[in-house]
Amino acid sequence: MSRSRLSSSDGEKNKKELKVNKKISIIETYNNHEKYDLLKNVFLKSQNVFVGNQDDGFKGSLKNLIENIKVPTPPIMSELLLYKEILYDSGDFETLWYESSRHIKYCQVVEGEGTRLSKPFITLMNIQSLFQIRNCFKKGVILLDSTVNSYKDLIDNVTNVCRQRNIIDDEECTLLRSIFSAPKYHFVNNKLRYIDRDSRYSGNNEAKFIDSSDDDGSIKEELDERVSLKDDKEEDDRFMSKLQPNTESSIIMCGVVRRLTHPVCIFVRLKTKTQFYPEIPSHPVPTRFVFILLTPNENYKHELLYIGRTLCALLADDIFKNVVYNCTTNSIICEAIDEFVSQIISIPPKQLNIYNTRLDPIEDKSIEGRKIGIAALNEEDDDNEIFEDYENNMDNIDMSLDYQLIRTGKIFGGLVKDIKRKSPNFFSDFSDFFKGRFGQSLASTFFIFFAALTSALTFGAVMEIALNKEMAAIENILACAICGVIFGLLSGQPLNILTATGPTLAFETIIFSFSKTHNWDFLPFRFWVGLSIAIYLTIFIAFDLCTLVSLITRYTEEAFTILIGIVFILQALKDLIAIGHSYPIQKNIHQIFESPCLCNLTGTTLIHKLKKVKNFDPSSCLAIGGQPHGLMCDYKPDIFLFSIILTSITVFIAYLLTALRHSNFFSSKIRQSLSDFNIVIAITVSTILSIVVGLDVPTLKIPETFKPTKDRSWIINPLIFDTYETYLYAGLLGICYSILIMLDQQITSAIINKKDHLLRKGNGYHLDLIIVAVLIVICATFGLPFYIANTVISLMHVESLKIYTTCNAPGEKAQLLGIKEQRLTSIIPHIIIGFSVSLTAIIKLVPLPVLIGVFLYMGIISLSSLQFVQRLRLFFIPIKHQPDLPWLRNMPMYRVHLFTVTQIVCLTGLFLVKYNKTTSMIFPLMIVLIIIIRLTILKVLFKERELLSLDGNPPKLKEILQPKTALDIIEERMKYSMMKRSGSKDSLKLPNSNTNLNLL
Repeated sequence: MSRSRLSSSDGEKNKKELKVNKKISIIETYNNHEKYDLLKNVFLKSQNVFVGNQDDGFKGSLKNLIENIKVPTPPIMSELLLYKEILYDSGDFETLWYESSRHIKYCQVVEGEGTRLSKPFITLMNIQSLFQIRNCFKKGVILLDSTVNSYKDLIDNVTNVCRQRNIIDDEECTLLRSIFSAPKYHFVNNKLRYIDRDSRYSGNNEAKFIDSSDDDGSIKEELDERVSLKDDKEEDDRFMSKLQPNTESSIIMCGVVRRLTHPVCIFVRLKTKTQFYPEIPSHPVPTRFVFILLTPNENYKHELLYIGRTLCALLADDIFKNVVYNCTTNSIICEAIDEFVSQIISIPPKQLNIYNTRLDPIEDKSIEGRKIGIAALNEEDDDNEIFEDYENNMDNIDMSLDYQLIRTGKIFGGLVKDIKRKSPNFFSDFSDFFKGRFGQSLASTFFIFFAALTSALTFGAVMEIALNKEMAAIENILACAICGVIFGLLSGQPLNILTATGPTLAFETIIFSFSKTHNWDFLPFRFWVGLSIAIYLTIFIAFDLCTLVSLITRYTEEAFTILIGIVFILQALKDLIAIGHSYPIQKNIHQIFESPCLCNLTGTTLIHKLKKVKNFDPSSCLAIGGQPHGLMCDYKPDIFLFSIILTSITVFIAYLLTALRHSNFFSSKIRQSLSDFNIVIAITVSTILSIVVGLDVPTLKIPETFKPTKDRSWIINPLIFDTYETYLYAGLLGICYSILIMLDQQITSAIINKKDHLLRKGNGYHLDLIIVAVLIVICATFGLPFYIANTVISLMHVESLKIYTTCNAPGEKAQLLGIKEQRLTSIIPHIIIGFSVSLTAIIKLVPLPVLIGVFLYMGIISLSSLQFVQRLRLFFIPIKHQPDLPWLRNMPMYRVHLFTVTQIVCLTGLFLVKYNKTTSMIFPLMIVLIIIIRLTILKVLFKERELLSLDGNPPKLKEILQPKTALDIIEERMKYSMMKRSGSKDSLKLPNSNTNLNLL
């Protein structure tokens, strides 16, 4: 019994000792992990994250650091390399590094058995990897401003520091050196490949390739495949050309090394960017950061992959990149990670798979720029007063605060300022034609030539009928050449293209009817009308009234653009229908064959009696003096239908190539070239098709002799009237016509000069108008039509000269840099048009339906980008299927529809006035009425924030007419800019009906 009791007590004692030893072991293990295991420590200990918005927290320290940065931080390209150990069946052992993904702005994964990069996507992160990275920066080895000259020096520096800090022993130090020296397979030329540095420079072009799809990670040595150094150089140049010039790289090296006893983490920021190529990275991008993370095992699946991608996403963030680039301690890096955590957006569990889900990049203009910390909340702010599209609707306020549009209070003060502003750029306006992509300038020149020539000949044909041949094609060609060259050479905005327009044609018809009613000669009477127009425009310019253009908002711009665009479409369809009348579709084909083409030769020198020859060619009959008759003479089958096909093909090709610029097909250079030459390609393809088919399609009717349509001299004699009544009526008609010209010219200029186009050389509203006034006098003297700015062709001119960024991160859309502002794309086409009479044989190769297609394309494309068209489509889209547009978030749907209805009513009135012969004379006043409606009635119907969201908020008339000095405008702009940056409630309300701009 005693023995049993003793053994029992000993057993209990041993159990207690085991429990104590187990607790001690757990504590020692925990302490060991806390000291060495940077990754597992996150799961064993609670994590504190500071996400507050106090200035005495991370927000203040990060803000102070970033505000003191004097040199902009360069872009960072991150490359993630994963380590792999391979044990073959033969017992051989091999190690390697391979590129897993590349991050420039978005993530691209190497996939497809190592033969391609994935489509760019937004990096998804889990919270564990963020905490683990923060712990790595908190307790890992951080080497800031390290100086090394080569990759070998980097290896030596890293291993020596780790050994000195007793993080690794001598054996592990040797192990790390061998691991870092392992071959690195980079994604180059659509393959994961490794080229030894020695072989690269010694001329040995043999390369190793890895097939990333192999489960065992086996390496296939393709000794029969030779990699050309020339191909490498071309690939490097191609890749580097897509990066910004000052781009630097960061290398993230992660791997599982089972021979290690604990994780090892090192972060190195080099003092100067250093070239480690070809070891790292895949292309000759100088390296600034190196992050190394090695661990004996993973705590969860794909742990190192998530950590590596998360760090790449951190380095792509503007705030973290600035901090890690300029910090002096590792503690502020941890604060930057906390700040990053405070900004991330969480997704509920099981909604997305972090490993397989790939979110496409979204370009949302309403997203604000990156700020430090969460936005401060002001309880006094009314959410209804805040709307996301505010920044995109301040064009009118910016325009009213523009020193280029101030009233000087001096006679011709605005004109003098325009000349002073434009003269320094005069020579660059010519040299810039040859800068950048010359093909773009050439394509724009071809486009303007065909567009302006087609417009001149089209309106010439209409004028020939409407004005009883007082003016026709030859007068329009000469006016186009003279006005185009002079305006392109001397104007303030040479991107505007002058042509005859629908409204000016209507006024020419009114003047013609008025002169015939009073039995006056049309052209001499028209001279006095033109002279009065020039006088009125000069008075308008003298008092700087061009500043009234600030009253023109999107509401008016869209109404005028829609009018001109529909006029283009209707004119194209009218010309196409005219072809149908000339070559009608015969429903009863038997009648045609029953009425053959006969040639009457009566009265000719060949036969002095009636004789009919069947199946005669009409042209041959006319050549011998006969008269063809019969239905077969005029029958040309399929002309009208083939004309419709040619027009449709031209529109389709031009539109398709325009859309190609922003698609994913082909390389960026091919897309740009095809998009630049879209009109030229469309015309060429359609013309070749017409020639191949061989049908007798109508062509442009170009005059073959350089003389007026009517038998008159080129110079008009205006001194043939005896009564002053003529001059009085001419002055009255000139008032309405000058209002039309002023509005047409100024609205088009306002559309071209709007802030979205990022013009650099300034505008010249006064200078443009004085040049137009001079041209009107010249055209009136020679009996030529008056040419003013054409909204549609001018917009297309600007579109053809847009310059986009070429250094775009994968997944990032090209951003508009500006417009190629120069004069030659306007001058050269009009010079060629002036000589078009001599080029008749060449120009007639282009069928008329093809040029009708160009007209139709310009009309359609000018309407497609209007907000009015977007709002019009919403009438037919159920609310649940409507697109997510910023201005739809800010107001009820019925209010959007009401705004659209008011615009439809104004447009209807505009068309009724224009196309009614009795009211067409007051058409300019209708445009003025639309501006007044926008400034008065709409302010009653809609709230200020609704108008600002949909249209913009123009300044008050009193403020526009008040003379200002340049210093006044600079002061107002500074105050306005400060309020915009502050994002205060007051800034969102400026300017309103009770606030003038002097109080800004």
